Amino acid sequence: MGKYGWNAETLRRRLEDARPQNRCVWLDYVPREELYHLYAGAGTFVFPSLAEGFGLPILEALAKGLPIIASDLPVLRDLGAHLVAYVDARDTNALTDAMASFAQTSPDEAERAKRIAHAHAVYVARLC
Repeated sequence: MGKYGWNAETLRRRLEDARPQNRCVWLDYVPREELYHLYAGAGTFVFPSLAEGFGLPILEALAKGLPIIASDLPVLRDLGAHLVAYVDARDTNALTDAMASFAQTSPDEAERAKRIAHAHAVYVARLC
């Protein structure tokens, strides 16, 4: 979600090639009221960011209880702690393997509750 960043032409082409097979859709701006529906319909949140300032999408996905695969960046590790699977965003094999692994696991309500509780604790500690 969001605008294409700098140096993203290769990614843009690959996503456009995948679009006819309904394998991938790049969302530009999404109004806040629609974000809830996107998170609610997701099975896993994948966030391969190369440069992240705060990581609000990680916090939002945790608050919805989603399993998360994210870039191995200090700010994302700080927010997600042990509740997120971290990968090198430039390592497509690691990212693909993590996504395949998550696709084969069934939802765990206890883990979901931990993610939600963690998101609320982070929110209260940092944003309030």
